[in-house]
Amino acid sequence: MVGPRQLSKNEFHELVEYATSPRPDDMYPFLYVDCFAPVKTRFRRNYTETLEIDDGSSQAAPPRGKRKRPSGQNCFFILLFLIYTIFIHLM
Repeated sequence: MVGPRQLSKNEFHELVEYATSPRPDDMYPFLYVDCFAPVKTRFRRNYTETLEIDDGSSQAAPPRGKRKRPSGQNCFFILLFLIYTIFIHLM
């Protein structure tokens, strides 16, 4: 699942569970995402109930981890595999 940056995976899962859990007054609930609305009021339960989340304006976004580069040995084996594959297709 991919959710807003302000929520962790577990928090977003809880939001989806809350929005889609049936109640006696509505048997077919759904989560509505208004992409044009501000982040704080973007998520709704059945068009009627706005699920407000913290828009993160008071906090800086958590830093994203850098992607690790493959080591030189891995690059060598990848290159060797590509050369081998091309060689096999040319034969």
